[in-house]
Amino acid sequence: MTDLMQKVTPEFKKCLRSFAGCDGGNLKDIWVFGLEWGDPIDKDRGELDLTPVESATEWTWDEENCGYIEPYNEKLIWFISYFYGFDLDKESIKELALNHKIISAEKDSIGFKGNLFPIRFRNRHSTEWTDELKTKTGLDSFSEYRQVVIYERGEFFRKLIEENKPKFILCTGLGETASFIQALTDQVKYKIDIKDGIKICYADYKGCKVFVVPFFGYYYHCINKKEKMASLVNRIKALL
Repeated sequence: MTDLMQKVTPEFKKCLRSFAGCDGGNLKDIWVFGLEWGDPIDKDRGELDLTPVESATEWTWDEENCGYIEPYNEKLIWFISYFYGFDLDKESIKELALNHKIISAEKDSIGFKGNLFPIRFRNRHSTEWTDELKTKTGLDSFSEYRQVVIYERGEFFRKLIEENKPKFILCTGLGETASFIQALTDQVKYKIDIKDGIKICYADYKGCKVFVVPFFGYYYHCINKKEKMASLVNRIKALL
């Protein structure tokens, strides 16, 4: 890994050790992690921005930056609402987000939303490693990028876990289970719990449980219905 890290540009190393690609929120509450911000299907990526983000509240949700309208984030609100007992039938998604300060910059807010990978990709079928990516990161492939994220960015997030002691971390996307577990716990082994058709992988880091669960999406294998989300929340509570 030392040889690989020597290839990384100084610009990208700063990006890795920052909140780049994260919505942010309260680091002392529940963390919810995705893979990365997605690229809009109908727009070009534009110039690659590797600017480091030093604040944990840079892209939190409010009236102006209404991240709660995104489909993934709507399901994240389902999860937090079921976990804390908010009434999904009496409040809209917007009301839940704003009234309960979900992924908010305020000190007593609920939830921190992060992404393990800082660079936008549309999905795992669209990870072409362009000349611009090679030049700006210093890396030759997506595989090298994944290794560097696990090593360098993982260390950044683990330090934050030790400092802030979040309640637990929920990672979405079973296809990257090994990446999530290794980056956030610095180990490769994890336990598996399967019940009601939902697979949960989990490990522990410094007293903080790290869970990897199905993606919050539309497809049948995702957490795509409120009933599934309620079941997932009950399973997580039982494993804590």
